[in-house]
Amino acid sequence: MSTEGQVDNKIGLEGAEKVKIRRRLVKADSWPKFYRGLAMLFSSGITLDNAIAQLYRSTEDIGLRRALRKTGKALSRGTDLPRAFRESVPNFAPFHQELIYLGMETGKLAVILDHLADYEEKKQKMNLKLRATLTYPAFQTGLAFLILLIAPAHFQASLMETLSSLNEDTPVLLSILFKVSWVANYFVLGCLCVLVILPLVWDPLGAVLAHERTIVFYGRVRDKALRIADFIPGLGRIFQAFAQERFTRALALQLDAGRPLLPSLRSAFRATASPVFKDWEDKVVEDVQNGESLEESLRSTGLFDEISFLSFMKVGEESGVSAEILNKSANLQAESIDANLSSAMAALEPVLLCLVGLFIGGIILTFFVPLTQMIQTL
Repeated sequence: MSTEGQVDNKIGLEGAEKVKIRRRLVKADSWPKFYRGLAMLFSSGITLDNAIAQLYRSTEDIGLRRALRKTGKALSRGTDLPRAFRESVPNFAPFHQELIYLGMETGKLAVILDHLADYEEKKQKMNLKLRATLTYPAFQTGLAFLILLIAPAHFQASLMETLSSLNEDTPVLLSILFKVSWVANYFVLGCLCVLVILPLVWDPLGAVLAHERTIVFYGRVRDKALRIADFIPGLGRIFQAFAQERFTRALALQLDAGRPLLPSLRSAFRATASPVFKDWEDKVVEDVQNGESLEESLRSTGLFDEISFLSFMKVGEESGVSAEILNKSANLQAESIDANLSSAMAALEPVLLCLVGLFIGGIILTFFVPLTQMIQTL
């Protein structure tokens, strides 16, 4: 039996129809369960290819299933695990690849996988908090504006007929409002059409999103958006706090696994996914290589908080237990971010209500001014 046939038989695809398997992105919340399951199976003495086969049968994430199928084939050809992941998973982070290599070299692969599972769980928890803070008010406000914009178009005919019967011209603001309202109606209609068509093109669309060029393009757009957000009062500080927390956890994870400081620093800067932080990577690494303390080098960037990070870093360097100290720092930062997000939500809600109220008042005035003028001419 061919290698591909052996793999298909192992993961339960014997007799399966040969179809083109399109790559799909792996969901972010699938990583913790996958890494923890792989660590448990591997530490139990199960070989990597058999562990991959068992996880393939148990996972519900389509992207991960397809990636594991390709990973199993790569392992059967003699490819090592990190490279097999890199070839099979479109959004496999280089940071993960480096740590898995470290685990294989030191014989602590199961420990590294458990650490990665913990890291991804905490990372997803922070991401969900940020998305909930930004998405809910944006959705709520956007939906209110959209509903208010849809309505005027449906009153245009009757109002225009009334104005025409009175030999009155349509006010400029009212004409503009009707045009914008029709655009909003067409937008909603287009969204409904997309929802109908989306299931038919979901798989090819997922393949496009998982393409390397799409991932690179999305990364560039995200970096530009983060650079712009850095200049927005309040929002820039929130993103900076999130990046600092990621940096702290990534650095602690690597130092705890026994990785040298300099490569750990580079990976930690890249793990932040913040272009502002990544701009300082070479400068900090060069300063540390030249003998400057890590705490002083990081302080010079102006990106790190004194209380929740730099003070911990100084104590960690002096005591020689940087990983443990950094984990405590990351937990403190997570609590601080949670409190700041709650405060931001409390302050944002009345602002959004005022904006919606002003918008409603503007629409009412746009309608009532011409009506008042018509009444006066009667």
